[in-house]
Amino acid sequence: MYGVFWGWVALPCVYWYIRSYFISGNPFHPFASDFFGYWNWDRVDVELQLFDVKRIRDWPDYVLFLSVGGVAGFLGKERLSFGYIFVFCVYAFLSWYFTTHYSRYLVFAYPFFAVLIGCGGGALFKILASLFGEKSVGLVCLGGDSVFFE
Repeated sequence: MYGVFWGWVALPCVYWYIRSYFISGNPFHPFASDFFGYWNWDRVDVELQLFDVKRIRDWPDYVLFLSVGGVAGFLGKERLSFGYIFVFCVYAFLSWYFTTHYSRYLVFAYPFFAVLIGCGGGALFKILASLFGEKSVGLVCLGGDSVFFE
């Protein structure tokens, strides 16, 4: 059980740790250089790297925020598997948010966000269709599509 947990914890970062280790000798490059040393970097290079990362901080595509509506997926039949995907997406987002804010570090989780959006959107559509009717909800979805995704 602990192996599965640590596998999920390492998944967002392990590729970058291995890559950074082979490039610089420091798995957390450009961070923790005082501990791991400056294999092929000096202190000025590391400071410029950190400045560069801070300069290009950005947010991911706004479509990913549709996954917040995916909470409706907990009302469906596949609640347990949906819960794993939801927890993984929250973990991926929080690890990205509290580390670099560099959107390419979140790209690995995009397929999981897409599943979350799809499952949650389907469950949300069923709930709204039972309240307002399928045609009304479908027209609102088409109208929102033309407004947000021109």
